Amino acid sequence: MTDVVGGDASRSTLDAMAAATWDEPWYRTDRGRANSFGLRSRHHGTKDPGGHAFWRSGDRFGALQGVVTNRRALGLSEAELFERVLEAPHATLPRLDGPFCIVCCDGDADRIVLAVDKLGARQWHYTADDPFRFGTSVSPLLVDIDRPQVDLRGVSDLLLIGQVWGDRTLVEEVRTLPTGCVLEYDAGERTVSRYRTFDFGRSAPEGYASELARRYRRAVGETAETVEGSLGLWLSGGLDSRALGTVLADRGDLSNTFTYDSRPVGRDPPIARRVACEWDVSNTPVSLTPDRVLDRIDDGIALTDGLIPWPSFLNLSTVFQIGDAADVVAEACGQGVLLGSGIWQPDAEGGRSAAEILYRGEHWLDAESVRDLMPVGLDPMATYREATDPDGSTTSDPGGLGSSGLGSSRLGSGGFGRSELEVGTVGGSGVDRTGDGRTGGDDLSRALAGLHRYYFQRGDFVSNRIARSQVGTRVPYANEALLSHVERMPYAYRERTVPFTRGVIPYGCAPLKLDLVRRLADRTNDRLATIPYERSGLAPRHPLGCHAAGFVCTTVADRLRSRPTYGGVSIGGAWYREHEEFRTYVDDLLAAACERPFFDGAELRRRRRAHLAGKRDEIQAIAAVTTVERWLGAHVDASPRDRVPVGRRA
Repeated sequence: MTDVVGGDASRSTLDAMAAATWDEPWYRTDRGRANSFGLRSRHHGTKDPGGHAFWRSGDRFGALQGVVTNRRALGLSEAELFERVLEAPHATLPRLDGPFCIVCCDGDADRIVLAVDKLGARQWHYTADDPFRFGTSVSPLLVDIDRPQVDLRGVSDLLLIGQVWGDRTLVEEVRTLPTGCVLEYDAGERTVSRYRTFDFGRSAPEGYASELARRYRRAVGETAETVEGSLGLWLSGGLDSRALGTVLADRGDLSNTFTYDSRPVGRDPPIARRVACEWDVSNTPVSLTPDRVLDRIDDGIALTDGLIPWPSFLNLSTVFQIGDAADVVAEACGQGVLLGSGIWQPDAEGGRSAAEILYRGEHWLDAESVRDLMPVGLDPMATYREATDPDGSTTSDPGGLGSSGLGSSRLGSGGFGRSELEVGTVGGSGVDRTGDGRTGGDDLSRALAGLHRYYFQRGDFVSNRIARSQVGTRVPYANEALLSHVERMPYAYRERTVPFTRGVIPYGCAPLKLDLVRRLADRTNDRLATIPYERSGLAPRHPLGCHAAGFVCTTVADRLRSRPTYGGVSIGGAWYREHEEFRTYVDDLLAAACERPFFDGAELRRRRRAHLAGKRDEIQAIAAVTTVERWLGAHVDASPRDRVPVGRRA
């Protein structure tokens, strides 16, 4: 993993922090030091020269990981970029586009500025107490902390959301800088503030989709221009990677595509080959098997700091098979949520509170399951209330949402639809102010703001750290023109659910995803709109209602054949039942987790038995708990000298 570490630290401490990060033979390291401040930036060197920058000027120095896609358009040199962020961050950062994290240090003035981009495509972590230190990974910040304390709210979040939100990590000693925020350290005083806020509303539908396509093409083009070597793309049978690749191929930027055979098994590769053929680029299959994943699962947990459950990064473990086939790989992850798949239309109906809307939109386990697995007196729903509170002051739940016991996870977390228990209004305080059954605009806007503030940075983009251990990465969505347009999305473009299913069964595709692919195909190669969409089995040119019917039919057929698919058994769940070595690996961690004072061992064992007996798929609970166990075992239980990334290679 290309990492940055630094802060108020001696040279020997910086050496220890750098040693606790991932390393590869081709990595290069830049160094800066002035007075008590030090900095190390480890990067891909000539493999991705556009994906990093380092600055030195007397007692001032800084590092950037990622790219500022509009730096030249703003008329800024690299040095001017660092100087302006250091001296006037709130005037400078709102103007910057691209996926990046940046640090600027002034040893003479005793000042450090940390900032992350507008969508959280990159991350900064920092120590909660003095001495002030920071890094793009959590584990280097623990090198001289004898007994890190487990952050139980962080563990609860991981079980409930499949992500750790707010500024939390799995340990109390390390915090995370949220999306669109800047941290200023001045002579021992710290200030964290937002330089960008989310302004959600609704535009008129007329002309919205065509303007989205225009802004999308421009954002992708600006991102592609930062790549100096060969550019690849993760290509599935879905529509997000097809849209991204269509723009890249039309520009002549794309040199290769990579496809793994994920759920439903067997459906992605043939579609991806047809799409790549139309682009006239090669398609390289990469193998996703339990044996290969076992070789890399510890690495994945280490690289993601234990902040997402291991099923969330299984697919990206295939990056270790790419080798020299691409210097940089583009990623469409996150696009579906941006285009309306994160919060469905029924989520915003029935007078629900903002917290309940967000919970319905994104969760990994239901709240009651988290209480059963972690009987420690915490209210897991508090995170959703905090995420949707405009001033961050919500700490209680007078409306009773925290004890609602809503149903199991939905499509975004592995489900076909929702549990029947999840339907209806439960303990919410939202007010129906629209007259048509929808929650008032303030509640939906607050839910969307919470989603955008945390979901991408703490979920989708965390797994990109695995890819960045081997190649440069690019995501094009941290672009002000694109984000501001997405924030004005008409309500009709949010994902719908099949009529008479009480909001349980989705269409399988948000309207904008189909519309975007059609418009891009019309502009470049109309045959791309005739190649089937993996979820529905139908070409994008067919109406949305047909895709909904196709999604339901193909999914039901897969489930009847007991194939891994949406809402049925997951790939990880199937491997756990059927592959002895994989099951042994997970069971060893599960047994250790049962001894943790904050987990209910009896409940964990009960869920294990139910899963192995085929009664239900419990892999999401099992995976979240075993991810926590693996990471804590390596970085909290171990002595400081032994805290190096799991599986780190020399």
